[in-house]
Amino acid sequence: DLEMPYEDGITDNYHQVIGIRFVLPIARGVQVSKAYITFTCDETKLPGVVNLIIDGDLRPNAPALSGNTADVSGRPRTKAQVKWAPEAWTTVGQASKTSDLSPVIQELINQAGWAAGNAIVLIFTDDPANPSQGTRCADAYEDSSTTCPQLHIEISKAPAAALNPPDGATDVARDVVLSWMAGENATAHNVYFGTDAANLSSVGQGQTGTTYTPSALLTYGQTYYWRVDEVAGNALTSGGVWSFTVEPFSYPIPGKSI
Repeated sequence: DLEMPYEDGITDNYHQVIGIRFVLPIARGVQVSKAYITFTCDETKLPGVVNLIIDGDLRPNAPALSGNTADVSGRPRTKAQVKWAPEAWTTVGQASKTSDLSPVIQELINQAGWAAGNAIVLIFTDDPANPSQGTRCADAYEDSSTTCPQLHIEISKAPAAALNPPDGATDVARDVVLSWMAGENATAHNVYFGTDAANLSSVGQGQTGTTYTPSALLTYGQTYYWRVDEVAGNALTSGGVWSFTVEPFSYPIPGKSI
């Protein structure tokens, strides 16, 4: 089990530092909007107030936990940390969620060297500025794979929006400059353009700007299709296929003087 932050009581000198390791299928740089761990009560112990600090092993692929001395407490730590004061656990099987861990998770997955499939270790210690007076005892993975700590992460992704010309527009000028609003957290844009919606040409890969100027004047009366895929780290959010039609050809009718 996982006893936070004491084995039995505040006078037993068994102040514990807990490390929990997770492998994350999340790409580098993705925006984390919410994250928390759900614990399940294994035993009801000292019911006094518990004040914990949660941070993480700073390395972009945290090594597995071991039985070596200070393996958890000696790890390099994130700058981000979160405080958590769990409610009293009065019933075996009671579930309890941590505070929002997104600042810690975000710092870890923003690092150079992070990739989907890397591991993190989140670390739980007593808050020295506000020492705990109780203990919270949770199931560990070795207890049960269903009631062990469960990490919940929500990420934000959004496609390109506010496109110009608008989808379906007609009478568009031949010298139009395409533009769009970047999706949430997008750092680059892959642009596709052409006259066949099912076979668009790549005209801009990894560009940072949010405009595209066709290489030549467009054809009168022709319908064009385009798509922008948003890139956030290693994550890709595909956009829809949009269309517009260029203005029809026109020419002046010579006037006749009388």
